[in-house]
Amino acid sequence: MTDEQGGANMPEASEPRGATPAPGATAAAAENPVQEMWSGGGAGWVTLGAWVFIGAYVVLGLFMNEYWVGWMTLLPAVLVVLLPRAGFAVKIAPMPVLVKTIAYIIAILGLFNLVEDLRFAGSRFDEGVYIVGSLVTYAAYVLVFLGARSIEVD
Repeated sequence: MTDEQGGANMPEASEPRGATPAPGATAAAAENPVQEMWSGGGAGWVTLGAWVFIGAYVVLGLFMNEYWVGWMTLLPAVLVVLLPRAGFAVKIAPMPVLVKTIAYIIAILGLFNLVEDLRFAGSRFDEGVYIVGSLVTYAAYVLVFLGARSIEVD
């Protein structure tokens, strides 16, 4: 396309319209697809649920010694939190596939936890702290499950 005054090529005419980056998007996020994926969406919900598990373990388990998140749930939760910092993880599988797989594992463990709590409900739910801890972890299981469902895998 030429300019009306001088006939010179206009550089902005060669760029398609709507090619501007989204507000808040940085060049670093565009260069690093792992951080771009973690910035929101399903992986963000999974990470939030993982942090809730870790927080419940620290506060209710270590500090109060009342309600313990099982190590089978805590291990994948820590893995989800540390996964974007592991450079080798992308060599195993694409990051959305890894996160979705680990999140579904956590959700299945949540079902086992729910069945176990319902089975022994008479002896476990006598203390208020145990009820609060159970509700917090069930909410985290739901966050992880909904986050896993919303992660798109190509």
